[in-house]
Amino acid sequence: MEDLFSRADIYVLPSARLHVVSILQAMAHGLAVVVSDGWGIDEYVDDGRNGLVVQGRYGKCSWMDGNGMLRENYKPLLSTVSAVVDRLVEKLSEVITNTNRRRELGEAAQKDVDGKFSLENWNVGLAKAFDLALTC
Repeated sequence: MEDLFSRADIYVLPSARLHVVSILQAMAHGLAVVVSDGWGIDEYVDDGRNGLVVQGRYGKCSWMDGNGMLRENYKPLLSTVSAVVDRLVEKLSEVITNTNRRRELGEAAQKDVDGKFSLENWNVGLAKAFDLALTC
């Protein structure tokens, strides 16, 4: 994977929900990421700033129910949604044809991984979550 990331310019993952490790790996390598709006992805990818987000997946295959539980049904992925395909083509065209745009997105993504999504920040957030859980 390391070799693939080091030779790539764009990372494409129009998934139904978050794949945090692979998305952050691509961002750490300074790749322009093109992802779907699947559940949880908006916590890491900010459309137009550190990546491009294809609309049309959110709530279709994974969602939070009224009790706060993640629910999943991947059957909708078995059929093509032309609107999602059209949006994917649009976003990919943007980063394929515009080197500067691709570089800007990749640099912002890499900066976010080095700062906002760093291991140090992750550990601070995790400690807060554990502390909160222990006080309940």
